[in-house]
Amino acid sequence: MDEHVKFNVTVTDKAELRKGMIFKMKDKVFFSDIKIDQMMFGRNVVFVKYTEHAKVKPSHMDKVVEYTATNVMSLEFNDEGLIKHIRRHHG
Repeated sequence: MDEHVKFNVTVTDKAELRKGMIFKMKDKVFFSDIKIDQMMFGRNVVFVKYTEHAKVKPSHMDKVVEYTATNVMSLEFNDEGLIKHIRRHHG
């Protein structure tokens, strides 16, 4: 499950998730720099605070966008150690 909390969007279907990833590959990326600022670990979860600076032209837009944002993402794991839930808390 991939959840974008700020936008109230949750993707639960793997085929839909793959389709979205393939669509994102059509974006033109001039540069993307991601730095991990902090990580917190629990028994079956990790929280990652990261700062992203990027310049992209999304395939669905006519203009180039440059941004810097600090976000928090949580990854929940099942008993086998595989990711079962991603939550993206956009800054």
